[in-house]
Amino acid sequence: MSNPDKINLSGNPNYFDRPNSKPITKAMAVNAIAKTGSNYAAARYLNVSFNHWKKFAKLYIDEESGLAITYMGNPISAFYSSSSGGFTESSLNAFGTEIPYLQPVADPVSIDPLRNPNYASWTRTLSGLVVARAFGLLDVQELVIKDKRIEATSLNGTKASLRLETFRSRTGLPSPFFNLN
Repeated sequence: MSNPDKINLSGNPNYFDRPNSKPITKAMAVNAIAKTGSNYAAARYLNVSFNHWKKFAKLYIDEESGLAITYMGNPISAFYSSSSGGFTESSLNAFGTEIPYLQPVADPVSIDPLRNPNYASWTRTLSGLVVARAFGLLDVQELVIKDKRIEATSLNGTKASLRLETFRSRTGLPSPFFNLN
């Protein structure tokens, strides 16, 4: 098996055509999900097609609890966020891909300081180097938030733009909902 820290999560045109000959044991399925955190990554980790993975994942999910979260009969990829800023993000804004079952919903617990004391309100300071690396720039002179995107301008005038979720992920912020101070 490959190292899960080295999984390429970008698109793969041959992804659905991988060999299906090897059986997936319960231990393999549990290990793959634990190491990768999603159904798609687990299939890649085991080097099987997603359709082959679904057959086994569904079997083991049903065997364990009798319950499974599915969409159109297939196990979903579920995501966790400690801080949504009061409203979850659409999959299009968060991941750049429309996923029908991942629709934005109100999340009042996220902004309740009694129920979410560490993330209802937070402050972080990022170094210029961390911010520049997030954008793939050498330096950052200016940052501006525009319509769920953040734009950076370097000293030489080069501009780069990222979705807020991408910026959050690259810099380790707890939420894509923030203000620049």
